Amino acid sequence: MKVLYCVADKGGCGWYRMQLPAKHLKEQGLCDTECIVSADLSNAKGVDICIIQRGFTQEALRNVKKLQRRGVFVVYELDDNLWLVPKENPNASFWTVERKSIAAEFVSACDGVITTNEAMADYLRRFNKNVSIMPNFVEKLSSKMSHKNKKLKIGWSGGDSHGIDFSEPIIQALLDIREMCNVELVFIGFVPDALAGHVRYSREVIPSDYLNKLQSIQFDIGIIPCADIEFNHYKSNIKFLEYSLLSIPTIASKMTPYMEVQNRGMLVDSTYKSWFIALWKLVQDATLREYLGNKAREFVEHNYIIENNVRSILQTYVNVRTYNKNKRRCKHELSC
Repeated sequence: MKVLYCVADKGGCGWYRMQLPAKHLKEQGLCDTECIVSADLSNAKGVDICIIQRGFTQEALRNVKKLQRRGVFVVYELDDNLWLVPKENPNASFWTVERKSIAAEFVSACDGVITTNEAMADYLRRFNKNVSIMPNFVEKLSSKMSHKNKKLKIGWSGGDSHGIDFSEPIIQALLDIREMCNVELVFIGFVPDALAGHVRYSREVIPSDYLNKLQSIQFDIGIIPCADIEFNHYKSNIKFLEYSLLSIPTIASKMTPYMEVQNRGMLVDSTYKSWFIALWKLVQDATLREYLGNKAREFVEHNYIIENNVRSILQTYVNVRTYNKNKRRCKHELSC
């Protein structure tokens, strides 16, 4: 079987949802794969399944219908709810009413949809009944470093779309902990204006190098603030997986994507008191940091290592085909 991935971006979404599965399916010899960053699928030959990430143009939609006429099963791939992007998000102006409308039509036209979690799956079923869940997976690490920081590091990483997640109470809790406990704040990729000058900034790297960079920086505590807005309830748990793979204990907002942090990290309300207490406990208690970090790492190693889940990824793709073959057979039988 040959799977063609039409990748929407070269960032984390393209890496975790498309390039990483393609890489490991090919390495394990389970199927032939190819990744392209293009809407032009006219030269897609010998393809059994085409997975299109975040399609939203009429041109790409026309290509979908051409592929389907050739017997190719076309799958829509999506991990963020583009119909609910908040106005504070830098990408909000891109997702116009027209583009959202075409994207909905796109989802409906595909033979199936793959997304990261049940919340997104439930939302997408309004457009297409054939929705499968494939969580994000991470690659196992070739080596592990032990933490040897002289000064504790509280870290975060992400892009400027997360500005809304850093509310004034959370920022104040971070600043107070930094001052009172003499810890270092380290941010990768983006720094909220209110924290400028108070954190050590590190540039983003390409996704394939990200875990190595995170490992080299050696966070002692990883934070995941998440604003209580509808858009965020559909997000994935990828940041928790990345921290946990490196045994970094997590403090996360008590939101749908991060419920797995419970008992493997610290889930908190978005108040100053909740964040300050959680930060204080982890800063002061090295044993607790080690315990939560190890427990989270064991959880991720057991459930979310891609090398151990390649067959389940392939089965997700096969299920899309099976669903549609059965659906088409039923239509044929009814018409006879």
